[in-house]
Formats: sequence, structure tokens, C-alpha cells
Amino acid sequence: MQRDKLYGLIIFLVALILLIYLTMANVMIIFAGGNKDYYAVRGTPIEGLFFGPWVYVVAPLFLAEILIFGIAAWIGWTMMTTPPPVPLEELEGLGLDEDIEDKEETA
Repeated sequence: MQRDKLYGLIIFLVALILLIYLTMANVMIIFAGGNKDYYAVRGTPIEGLFFGPWVYVVAPLFLAEILIFGIAAWIGWTMMTTPPPVPLEELEGLGLDEDIEDKEETA
């Protein structure tokens, strides 16, 4: 495995693991770990979920986490699946370099 593909695999796996972990942590905060006194005064946990003031902090941070680690996973996947570029020696052997020079001279 080439070094670029290995780096892509590492970036992809780390971003994916962090996405899963942070999603589970936010779900636990929303459904299991809220302020129980707030729920006792407010009503059911579902009412507290949608009307609690902490949602205005947690929701944007969660969306930012998804955006950042989603882009990181996408970059890692792209690095992992993109074929390596053709070496310059092979291009010179195929004569592609001469075709480019001919086009530049005629223009």
C-alpha cells in the first residue's frame, strides 16, 4: 500500500470513529444525561429536549462536528481511492511531451 493511501485510510478511520463517538455522546446528552431537576419542573424529557436552553448550544456544536469530521472523512476516502499519478518518465516514453510542444509551437 502506498504512503498516500495509508494516510488516507488513517484520516478516514479517525474521522469516522470520532463521528460515531461524538454522535453517541450527543445522543446520550439529549436522551439520558440532561438535568433531571429541569425535567421534573418542565415535564417529560421530550419537552425538555425541544425547549431546553442548552439545545441552542449543543445543536450548533453537533452540526459543526458533523461538518468538520465529515469533510475529513471525505478527504481521507478520496486520498484512499484516488489512483496515483503517472510518473513523468512514462509520459516522456509515450511521446506525450512532444505532442504538447508541437501544439505550443503552432499556436
